[in-house]
Amino acid sequence: MNIFRTSLAILAALSVGASFQLAAQSSPLKQEVTQLLLMFDKSKCHIQQGDKLLSSLDSKKLFKKQFQTYQQDIHNTEDFIRLATSRHMLTGEQIMLTCNKHTNSLSQDWFSEQLIRYRMTKASKGNMF
Repeated sequence: MNIFRTSLAILAALSVGASFQLAAQSSPLKQEVTQLLLMFDKSKCHIQQGDKLLSSLDSKKLFKKQFQTYQQDIHNTEDFIRLATSRHMLTGEQIMLTCNKHTNSLSQDWFSEQLIRYRMTKASKGNMF
């Protein structure tokens, strides 16, 4: 039963990632958002909600939903971070993350730092555009 649940969770995570990845082919914004969400996975991040952690999949679903909600106001990756990852759209509360067992990270700060790292890596490889 655990193998089935694990397989199902992996397939669900891949489908969420794939939806961002397919969209990523159309613009630098979506490419960067896809990379940020891949980094989110790699860092084993979860959204903290009160005393519980959302699964990585549910965390990404929340960001995707907020991205879709604010899509007309998102013109660059910084807008995505500010609008879709900083505050929960229903409660207005700041989104806090736990990544690699480090708790109480502001989501906006974490995503901003990862964006800088991604862009620096991309620039050092000569792939800025």
